[in-house]
Parts: sequence; C-alpha cells; structure tokens
Amino acid sequence: MRILYIINANGLAPQLGGSIIRTANIARRIAALGHETYVVTTRGGKEACLALGFETTFHMVPASLFGRREKYLWQRAIGYVISAFWTSAIICNLPAADVVYSDSDQPCDVLPASLYQKFRHGKWVAIVHHILEAEQRDPGAGMLARFKRFVQEWGHRRIATQATAAFVYDTEAGRFAGRKLASYGLDEGRLAFVNNGIDLDEIRTVRRSNVSFTACLVGHLRPGKGLKEVLPIWKRVVERDASARLALVGSLPKPQLDWLNGKIAENQLERNVTLLGQLSHAETIAVIKSSEIMVAPSLEEGWGIAVCEALACGVPVVAYDLPAYRSLFRVGLRRVALHNHEEFAREVLSLMRDSDERTALGNAASLDVQRFDWSRAAEKDLEILLKVAGQTSRSPGHRTASIDEKNAC
Repeated sequence: MRILYIINANGLAPQLGGSIIRTANIARRIAALGHETYVVTTRGGKEACLALGFETTFHMVPASLFGRREKYLWQRAIGYVISAFWTSAIICNLPAADVVYSDSDQPCDVLPASLYQKFRHGKWVAIVHHILEAEQRDPGAGMLARFKRFVQEWGHRRIATQATAAFVYDTEAGRFAGRKLASYGLDEGRLAFVNNGIDLDEIRTVRRSNVSFTACLVGHLRPGKGLKEVLPIWKRVVERDASARLALVGSLPKPQLDWLNGKIAENQLERNVTLLGQLSHAETIAVIKSSEIMVAPSLEEGWGIAVCEALACGVPVVAYDLPAYRSLFRVGLRRVALHNHEEFAREVLSLMRDSDERTALGNAASLDVQRFDWSRAAEKDLEILLKVAGQTSRSPGHRTASIDEKNAC
C-alpha cells in the first residue's frame, strides 16, 4: 500500500505537537512493515518528522515568502495559506497513492487532501483531534479564537462531506467530535475510532535529568492549552511553599513568550519557573522523570500524550477534568474543575507533601498505561487504511490494480 501524508500545519517551526507526534510515530511503524510512505510538508514539518525518527521521501512546500523563522502567530496563518496553495498547485506532480492522509483539520492539510482525492482518485482519510471550544468560551479570547473556530468548522464540513473516512479518538472527546462530524453529514460507516500511544521502550531506557523539579508542564502552550492557567496556579503553590520549582517544556511564539516572561516577573516567580523551550523527546522524558508531579492545566485535549508519558514514568498528574482523560487514565491522575486555580494548587501541594502517595499513584499508573503503545495504535490504523484502500492483505506487495493509471491527473 502507498500512503501520502500531508503535514503542513507546522509551518516553519519544528514544534512537536500531538498531531505530528501521532502521525510520525505511526507512519514510521507502517513504513517499517514495508508499506510505501511519502510526505508533503513544510520545513518545520520535515524537521519535526526527522526529530521523531520518521525518515521517508519528503516533498517540500514553502510556508513563507521571505522569512526562515516564525516569530509571530500571523506568520503561521500566512504560512497555512501559502502551503495550502502550493500543495494544491502540485497535486499532479505528487506520488500516486492508495490513501492520502491529512494530519490536521486545518485548511493547509484539508484542502490539498480533498483535491488529491478528486483529481488523483486516492482515498482520503482525515483525522480530527479535538473540537476547539475552550478558547471560544473564554470571554477574553476575542476575534482570533472565534476565527480559529470558524476555520476549524470549515475543515470539519469538508471532511464530513468529502473524506472517505474520518479518524477520531476513542475517548469521550473523540466521540463528541464524531457527533459534530455527523451533524455536518458524515455517516457512521465512514467514522473510525483510533488511539494514540507512547514509546514504552524509550521511556524505559531514558534516565532522569541531572536537575530536579517539583513539577513540569509539557506541551505547546497557548490559551487553550493552559497558557493563562499555569502561573495563577503556580503562584498559589509558591505562596505556600517557596521552594516549589516548575519546569515548562515546549516552544512558544515570541509574543506569547514575551507575555509569559512578563507575567513571571510581575508575579515574582523567576526563581520558581524555568522555561526550558523545545527539547528532544528523550530530553523531555528525562525532565518528566526528574519531576515529582506533572501539571496539565490544558482546557482542551483530544487524547493527552504528555499525560500518558508522565504516568508511564511513574509521575502522577494533576489536570483539569477533561472528557478526553476520563476513559483513558484510570489511576494516577487527579482531576480538578476547569479554572479552579485554588483547588488545583491544593492538589499539587497535597502530592508534594506526601511522597508515599506519589509513589503509590505513580507505580499504579505506570502499570495501567502499559496498554498504550505506538505499535498497537499503528496496527489499528493500518487495518483501517487497508480497508479504506480496498485491500484485504497486510502484505505491502498487495496493491490495488493499475494505481498509476487511476491516479493520473
């Protein structure tokens, strides 16, 4: 089977977000079984794929007219337009594939995938990670959040009416996304429930970092992912324990980084909050292992890879009570009502002060999440992709007849 992945949402930045982490980890395992994979992506997407160990045939498209780095959010938005246009323009020059897979629900992935399906006759599989609602409900979110929600809805309507199949997560949040797609016209037979995973082998081998932290937060911070939540929570923790140290792992656009640094200084948390920036996956796991707790004040998640990795490391997590977590993580996760900073801080302090409880929760959680592994997730994805492609054999040598003819523009 031949699979063409469209991964344009990274723009110029090699950020390791949940969507590209999932795609790269699963695609490289499918490729290891002998299936042919190709990737259309931007410079940032290629760098992220390579950082995740996914080496394949890359077809590069631009995400900027001039710059080589993204400092501002508007550059990412323009990059979406440029990469969507460029990928659409070269549809006829891309490799013939049985399946075209869109990595996100953004127009830069959805539009080219829909055009590939139309003109190259490859089956289109789209994934919807979660519905953006938390930022839209935030009174201070403004026009930007509403515009992002409008753009996502545009993508969902295209997926619902045009895609051969749509992937959503097998979680409460994923089932909500499935109902949304159904309301836009997706029939039940085209909806598939999938999972994420973690690299259990790597987690077992990585050693702790040399520097210890009270807690860590891992991910690409933005308002919906906890950017405005974490400092009010941590300030309350520090007021009760001045020695508490928080590590933030992940990249931030310059305006958000400047805002965060300003808030850290304003709240006099310079000694209590350390910004580590984007790290490799192994370095991130090392930081998690050197932390007593993970804090996850995200307001919206489709699954929760970082949370799962922390639990696999034996590190308990304090998080907001999100639908995505409820059916996934049975132990090791303490849930708090959304925006309740005081309760969140109390849960963190409780775990800080009770090392026996931390150890017991961590050990139980580590055993519980052994059922999540990228290999299992890849097996399920592959089974569905083969059905979509009309193939019944898992052998990479079995392909649909005259694929080159069928995919000619």
